[in-house]
Amino acid sequence: MDDNWLSKLDKTTVIVAPTRSLVTSLNERLARQHLADGRSVWEAPSILVWNDYLRALWQTNRKQLASTQGALSLISAQQSLLVWTQIIEQSRRDEQALTLLNVQQTARAVQRSWRLMHDWNVAPESIAQDHVADTEQFLVWLDDYQQKLQKRGLIDESMLVAALHQIDCDIPYSQMIWVSYDLITDAQKAHLEQAKIQGISVDYQRPTKSCRTQDFLQFPTVQNEILSALKTARHRLESSPDSHVSIVVPDLQHRQAAVEELARSVFYPDLSPLQVQQNSNIYRFSLGLTLHEWPAIETALSLLTLIKNRVSVTDLSYLLRNQFVGLCVMHREECRVFERWLKRQRFHQVMFDHLPDLYAQCKAALSVHQRPQADLLEAQLRDLVAQRQLIQGALAEKKQTLGYAALEFGAWTAEFSNWLRSWGWQTSTLDQTMNSVQYQLHQRWIALLEEFAGLATVQHRAGLSRALELIQQMARNTVFLPKSAASPIVISGVLEAVGHEVDLCIVTGMHQDYPPAPKADAFIPARLLADSGHPSGGTRNGSQHAFQVLDHLLECADERIVSFARSADQDSDIEMGPAARFRDAMFVAKAAPLSIEGDSPVAQSEVELEPFVDVQGLPWRAALSPKGGSRIFENQSQCAFKAYATHQLQCQSQDDAEFGLDNLDRGNVVHHLLDKLWAQLQTQRTLNQMPVDERARLVASLIEQVLENNELELNAEKLQLLRLETPRLLRLLVEWLALESARPEPFSVVEREQPRRGNIGGIAFDYIIDRVDLTDAGRSVIIDYKTGNVNRNDWLEDRLRSPQMPLYVLALDAEKEKQTSGIAFASVRQGDHKFVELSETGIFREAKKPQNDLQQKWQERRSVWPQLLTQLAADFLAGQASVNPIDEQVCNYCDLHAICRVSQLRIAAGKLLGDADD
Repeated sequence: MDDNWLSKLDKTTVIVAPTRSLVTSLNERLARQHLADGRSVWEAPSILVWNDYLRALWQTNRKQLASTQGALSLISAQQSLLVWTQIIEQSRRDEQALTLLNVQQTARAVQRSWRLMHDWNVAPESIAQDHVADTEQFLVWLDDYQQKLQKRGLIDESMLVAALHQIDCDIPYSQMIWVSYDLITDAQKAHLEQAKIQGISVDYQRPTKSCRTQDFLQFPTVQNEILSALKTARHRLESSPDSHVSIVVPDLQHRQAAVEELARSVFYPDLSPLQVQQNSNIYRFSLGLTLHEWPAIETALSLLTLIKNRVSVTDLSYLLRNQFVGLCVMHREECRVFERWLKRQRFHQVMFDHLPDLYAQCKAALSVHQRPQADLLEAQLRDLVAQRQLIQGALAEKKQTLGYAALEFGAWTAEFSNWLRSWGWQTSTLDQTMNSVQYQLHQRWIALLEEFAGLATVQHRAGLSRALELIQQMARNTVFLPKSAASPIVISGVLEAVGHEVDLCIVTGMHQDYPPAPKADAFIPARLLADSGHPSGGTRNGSQHAFQVLDHLLECADERIVSFARSADQDSDIEMGPAARFRDAMFVAKAAPLSIEGDSPVAQSEVELEPFVDVQGLPWRAALSPKGGSRIFENQSQCAFKAYATHQLQCQSQDDAEFGLDNLDRGNVVHHLLDKLWAQLQTQRTLNQMPVDERARLVASLIEQVLENNELELNAEKLQLLRLETPRLLRLLVEWLALESARPEPFSVVEREQPRRGNIGGIAFDYIIDRVDLTDAGRSVIIDYKTGNVNRNDWLEDRLRSPQMPLYVLALDAEKEKQTSGIAFASVRQGDHKFVELSETGIFREAKKPQNDLQQKWQERRSVWPQLLTQLAADFLAGQASVNPIDEQVCNYCDLHAICRVSQLRIAAGKLLGDADD
């Protein structure tokens, strides 16, 4: 690139460019040229976009504007938007017909139309001639807006050009160079005429590179097209490292996420999207992202909403696991346990002020969590609650003095900053040194807070909800594009690419629907825009301008590739042709993305993969016995990989918070009530001596006691729902007691919820048996309450689906002299009460031939259980981790599909079976 013209300019020259990305590029080119000429210090021209140029003129002429027009302050676009919002909100309160307005969207549309009027000299009188309700309302808002600004001595950027034209404007430059402008507004033309009258030199500059090569390609899909462009750019840099490449995607603003993912897969396949986003790369996007789309800023905004006190458990979980919150990173283990505890309690929403007490309950419930770090986290949560309550106190004080709860914007800025500082929020993670992108992001956030404080120019105070709404709105309206070392590949839209001189320009998306139809303005009639020559004034104006820009774009590159995809996005059955601008070009069809050296081409047939079987993990080497109790044996029996991933690798599923009572809650209630019942009854004889109505009174009193004392520690919502289920619980338990009363052999309940510890095959585990009954004949049975589906076959196969009860039998027999006589699930279900047992005959029902069969199976199974369970323990401790689920039902409730790949294994097994059949 020949940048000699740039290096000859000094500080008396201003270069006006249409986009900030071109301003950045021109500054980079200027620096390279001076360094190539051996200079380390130089006088630089001002390289500005039009809005920044206007602000420079404001600083030079502000005293004159204040004295002649009363314009004391120039307000920013954000401040202007707030004024428009105030005006529209007021009109909506006054007019019932406007109550359905979306105020924010309407304010942005009005602001755009206001700017368009000044740029193209559209007079309000011309708009009024249409007599359309929308335009009439728009003109009313315009009057209110101008009166409000005039009353406060304010002026916005849209009005500034006309104001400068009315005074003897002092332009602090001797030369103006307009670079790569394809459209100059009427307001800009008037200003340039004024500059020429003052003797200022006005020049225009645009690249005019000669074309060396030009290729036209067509692809089957858009993904193929963009992937080909990225791989071509990579190949070009590998063969010529000094090259500069531009990749143009016309609708990049709608495709940026997909294009970013493709670019990452081509250039940085081993990095996560966040790592790519927060580092300088070989490629850069010219559009940037709005601030709230950056994860660190999204986190800051989420933290600020906690000041409102009420927070959903889903949002709180996001923050407790967030890598940008220093407090949560320092207490990662404690936060993880607390988050899981909240979800197990099935909270949907919590009050922030209750978090310390809830965390204290969590510590009490999970004694393993009692350690100094846990106490420190609780203390820090209490400090945050105190800080939040101070903010509420300040609002309450303002309400007493002012009549409404609101703080000044400067005060809100200080409160927001202190709140984020208390959480340890930052734009980089604690385990990472802040890089350039993260530093710039932090500085941009600080600048946003300063802009937020500047809203005081147009509004003195705001309440908490309004302040949060405004800071979030500003983050959504602010685009952040970090400055970085010059990247050789720039990915941009058409307008952003204009003016960037490159060696290779790849223009995608040149299908028959390009350019898209111009968008009509919300309030300015299309006929007025057409008369002014604006591209939005009609299809002819739009197409002419689009092709003029396209020609300019192609003149910025020595080599050019133009492409389009034959498949339409909206309807893949429609085959697309080339854009009208390239209708006579010969497009070469490409079936797949271009392959590059060192990169495997995309094959059209299946690739034969080398099989590798990995079923052996690391053996258990911890000094302590593995944690998980009977669940270890259950998972090892159902699927060895599930046991290894869950108990060795600690892969834990995250339960989502749910509304109301779930099956777990209902099961716990029934279990607790049955335990309290047998604590009073103790024997079947006592139960049989009690009339049915007395049984009902006993059950009802116990239910009332449980609800009154909230013995299950349910939240208020669940407790209220449980009260509504009292009749169902009463009927369920009375029916169950009738079944217990009919058991043929009298019994006593000798144990309830007794904690015990066992050891099978080297795995020690704690267990609690729901209930142990002892019959008058001296036979003991283990009973486990169930409110869900149960199946006796879970104990009868060599692959035990439910080894919990067999484990209890072996562990209890090891403690006692006399062996257990049976096990049973007490299936407490409405309309289907039953014992599902495996035991000696006559304990749960009258002895019959099927009972004799069960007794034989009981003796057979208890003789093989020791070997089966010992082998399961040995396999787990040895690290045996094969993917071998008992059946598909096991996989239906498993969260490990992403790492076990069971579906792919089943497909492969089915294919092998099919081959064998053939």
